[in-house]
Amino acid sequence: MPNNITPKNINDSQKLLDFLKTIIKDDGSVTFNFYNQLSIYEFINSFKDTKLVDRYARLTVIELNRQNKSNILDFCSLYPKIKKKELSASKEESLYTFYIPFLAAVDKTTNLPFTINILGYKFIFTSKIINKINYQRKLPHFLHPHFEEIDKFIRNSNSVFIKVNSVGFNERNAWSKIALPFDVLRGIIELTINFGSTSFFSGQKQRAKIHHPNWLLIFSKNKPLNGMTFINDYEHKPFLYKFDQNTYEAVSNNSLAFSKKISSNNSSTELMVTALRQYADALSSKFNYNQLLGLWQVAETLTLSKEFNGKTSEVASRLTWFTKRERFIASGYKNTLLAIAERRNDIVHRGISEISDDDVDFLKFAVEMTLLWFFQNIKQLKTINHVSEFYRLRDKNNSDIKTIKEILKFVTNNLRSK
Repeated sequence: MPNNITPKNINDSQKLLDFLKTIIKDDGSVTFNFYNQLSIYEFINSFKDTKLVDRYARLTVIELNRQNKSNILDFCSLYPKIKKKELSASKEESLYTFYIPFLAAVDKTTNLPFTINILGYKFIFTSKIINKINYQRKLPHFLHPHFEEIDKFIRNSNSVFIKVNSVGFNERNAWSKIALPFDVLRGIIELTINFGSTSFFSGQKQRAKIHHPNWLLIFSKNKPLNGMTFINDYEHKPFLYKFDQNTYEAVSNNSLAFSKKISSNNSSTELMVTALRQYADALSSKFNYNQLLGLWQVAETLTLSKEFNGKTSEVASRLTWFTKRERFIASGYKNTLLAIAERRNDIVHRGISEISDDDVDFLKFAVEMTLLWFFQNIKQLKTINHVSEFYRLRDKNNSDIKTIKEILKFVTNNLRSK
């Protein structure tokens, strides 16, 4: 067949195939270790003029095992057929339901289920999961390391899942569409419950009150139970933050501006979406230097640092403006943020890691004050252009503003006359 693939060295490819047939399980997973991963990578790169797609190669090995075949030539003949079949099937989208464990102690007085809409997706907080699945037998192999945690969570009557639907060509394609809305939801929750909190003398640990889960479960009609795993930056068991009805109502209220899909790439909502995702990721980091870098990214996003090539002193200057309403003594936050800017530069350019809780907490508060201001004024600053003009004009006095209005009127009238 003209579509057949050809090994660079038939003996090497055969030996690699023989090994892969012993490690690839029926669901396509393998025991994760360096030796296994290297063998798979070596195999998919061992063919002339092409690199095989990992997923299709695994499916071909599974089919060979089912047909009780072992020859590399059988693999070469079968792989294009498997690939064609999968590409054809991938043209049809399916509905996937994701169940994400919510790592908080939801108070019994909280009215479940409740829904929070983020960027066009409904995130439903519920204590119920699709029937009582026999997950012990159906759980994919790659989730087995989390079996004890999954089993305990499902059996606990107080556990709450976040349920969300998404369509896609496969599970990962469907997840890619809700990953950002989920991170924005995390950012809104953390800003609501974490605003102004500090971690003085706490050591190196996450500042996030509600941790990112290690796993999730995926259901889809006529498909086997599936899931996903995440690599997180914490090792200890997370403290379960008490999430009650008042907290839900506050989070729900803070989410209103982000309930619909973003219609414009120049929208100030898009700016906030990016900042909230970065904020959630920063607080989920374990080490202080990563938290400071993450929070500085939030500051760069909100201050439109691309306009001035990310100059740290200008980021600090713009950030300082948002802290003025707190009426700090004398210069207030100015010198503190300039010092933190230098600490940020030292991390990036000198590789230092000695960042104190003070450094992170002071920057965290300044970022949160800025986020709060944007929450309160996002309706007036509709686009990023509006935000840019705000920064240009924010310190103008009444006389300057009057002059600008007169010039704008003059320019407008002259344009109309032409």
